Amino acid sequence: MNFWMAYELKRIGNEKPVYPAHASESWPTNAAPSSEEEWQEAIALFRGLLAKLARLADSPPDCLSEEVGATHPDHTKRSSSLLAVLWQTLVHNSYHIGQVAMLRRTFGAWPPKGGGDTW
Repeated sequence: MNFWMAYELKRIGNEKPVYPAHASESWPTNAAPSSEEEWQEAIALFRGLLAKLARLADSPPDCLSEEVGATHPDHTKRSSSLLAVLWQTLVHNSYHIGQVAMLRRTFGAWPPKGGGDTW
């Protein structure tokens, strides 16, 4: 998710990032962080990227309606307004967070031992 949030922020900032040729290019090169420090850095990056996106979501309506430059042919097939890009990023993150929650439930790691909704 960090890759795509950073990608969309670059796109929003008119940096014109190169769209990956294959999905594998958007995944980390290692299957897991090599250390606790690397894991904490990934978490901090995730939080920072979310904060930047949240600030953009508070933009005035005229800014939210501005088009974001296309970096892939599919971007020209539908709206690429700032608002649309923010919604797509939200949907993308929600999809993957749902996958994580399902895997954690499968492994008995959710809900947390301290409690949580279990319906």
